[in-house]
Amino acid sequence: MNNFIKGHNHNKASLPELTATEFSQLIKLFKEKNWEIDDPDNRFEGFKNTLQFLNVEQRQLLLEITKQFICIEISEYYRRFCNAFEKYVRFIPKKANNKINLIILPLISENDFGKCKSSSLMLYLIKANKYRLNKKYKEIASISLVETNTYDKIDTNLLQLFHNENTKVCLIDDFLGSGLTAESAVKYLYNNNIVPQHNISVIALVAMQQGIDLLSLINVDTFSDIVCKKAITGTGDREQQRIKIMKSISERIGAKEECYLGYNNSEALIKMVRTPNNTFPVYWLAKNNKNPPFPR
Repeated sequence: MNNFIKGHNHNKASLPELTATEFSQLIKLFKEKNWEIDDPDNRFEGFKNTLQFLNVEQRQLLLEITKQFICIEISEYYRRFCNAFEKYVRFIPKKANNKINLIILPLISENDFGKCKSSSLMLYLIKANKYRLNKKYKEIASISLVETNTYDKIDTNLLQLFHNENTKVCLIDDFLGSGLTAESAVKYLYNNNIVPQHNISVIALVAMQQGIDLLSLINVDTFSDIVCKKAITGTGDREQQRIKIMKSISERIGAKEECYLGYNNSEALIKMVRTPNNTFPVYWLAKNNKNPPFPR
């Protein structure tokens, strides 16, 4: 690793300007992704600046893997939630003449109690459409929301409802990455006797297979509109070589070694309202490269 990086650790000034071919590749990429070149977020300038910060080999990898990159805009959130929620409702066992108490909670790990997280945004969007949801599923479930940013102050009446055999609880978030945050939330709920484990499911707009697999180990089902796999590992496409190059990119931009491939080696290529740190840091880390395309 160190020998590989050693010949490429130049200052930006010593790196060549983008070639006409590289610039054309960038233009083509934006057209294929339907990204605006003159968007107010300066995404194009961010990519151009980031490519300029890298050497030729690193540039080609970034252009190559960005073809898989997914951007989920806030305007898509509710529609994608409905797609994931429909999968969840279909999965729930139906009881004749007995509607389900379906309770939606924001997904919050114990370390994040009291903080404003993306799961709170999800709950707000669902609250605005609660009437329509209840109308659509009126024959199946009675849907209610719990507006909270912590699990340690749950109302006593709710606790009783959570333990009702006819109650299902779904934890919602916009993105499920490594699954560690969701695992923490689930374990807090059942270890503190707030919700029985068999009553809990997780709904996310986008979920990494890595996170889905982790939750399945504790018998928690995950439902999402989009499922993503690691961008390099498992593809069978020059995996070791491309991992080596990506690590050199992450070192160059000043990422911490444990996050060279995204948090918990997630190798994600995703931007939500906020870019998750599961995504390769070259896309969001504003450290050595001050102008990344998707800053957090």
